[in-house]
Amino acid sequence: NVMIKLIAIDLDGTTLLDEFTIHPYNKEIINKYRELGYKFVIATGRPYRSSKKFYDELKLDTPIINYNGSYIHDVKESNFKTVILTVKKDDVIQIENDLKDYLCNIMCEYEDLVYIHKNDEDINSFFWQDGTPVHYGLMKDNLNIDPCTFIIEIKDAKYQDDVMKYMERYSDYVCRFWNGRYNKFAEITPVEISKS
Repeated sequence: NVMIKLIAIDLDGTTLLDEFTIHPYNKEIINKYRELGYKFVIATGRPYRSSKKFYDELKLDTPIINYNGSYIHDVKESNFKTVILTVKKDDVIQIENDLKDYLCNIMCEYEDLVYIHKNDEDINSFFWQDGTPVHYGLMKDNLNIDPCTFIIEIKDAKYQDDVMKYMERYSDYVCRFWNGRYNKFAEITPVEISKS
């Protein structure tokens, strides 16, 4: 028999009741199992700054997985080898240029650095406004690092196939469109990225 000692938990759509609150039942179960010696690791698409609240609330002492696996670090253990996987800045700028007729916005992040093409209601509907400084403007003018996350917003969902066809030339990246009301948004990530 194999004894499970480590449990990875997602935040949005699983552990959380809403954007800002841990579901009380989930918190109760996590606390119960932590008392029994289990370890919990958050694995989320969110940046650290918008998952830290839940990390602290659950009194975790484990590494944390952010940006769907492109940024893994340990806030309590300085000897932990941080993992950072990025999209090349030059590729972001090339994609921005090549897809300019299809795109209405771009967002890139690296740790606490946020770069957004333009401030609009759509991007603000899921971007956590927490006082983090935002650099607005074209990526070619502002982006000065290789980002951990690269999100594009297209003008219309009907352009999904065109964008996916274009992205086939980048074998190092995966392009994945979101569902539902966010179906105009796609994440472009290195192929090796995974929450697991």
